[in-house]
Amino acid sequence: MTNNKLGPAILLIIGGIIIASSGKGCDAPWPFPLPPIVVETYPDAWLVFVEESSDRDIDLAILLQSKSWTDSLAARKINYRVYDQDQPEAKSYKPLLKDLPQLFFVTPQGKVVRQVAAPKNAAAVDSLIKEVMGK
Repeated sequence: MTNNKLGPAILLIIGGIIIASSGKGCDAPWPFPLPPIVVETYPDAWLVFVEESSDRDIDLAILLQSKSWTDSLAARKINYRVYDQDQPEAKSYKPLLKDLPQLFFVTPQGKVVRQVAAPKNAAAVDSLIKEVMGK
């Protein structure tokens, strides 16, 4: 008689193990709820390129002179500036400089939210814009 009660319990345990190990279980949090992953974007950030203009890389020069790319920035309401490392406007970036040229994403409040070696083509910059600014 006890075997009849034990059989369904064993099947229930085995079924639970299969469901739990398959990764397609229920949506109930187990063993505790995990906080959502929030990726913060900065849609109002500015792009700031800091370079040594006397040693400007040809690929960066082509990018910065590309009317179609700068028009796409304007269409997305993205502001940008290009500074020589010796300009007074670049003074606050000097302590952060690693190699030149550098690209900074800066909030209107002046907070640097991302710094990278300046990409050499529009696709690479646009990928960063999407990641950092969400645009």
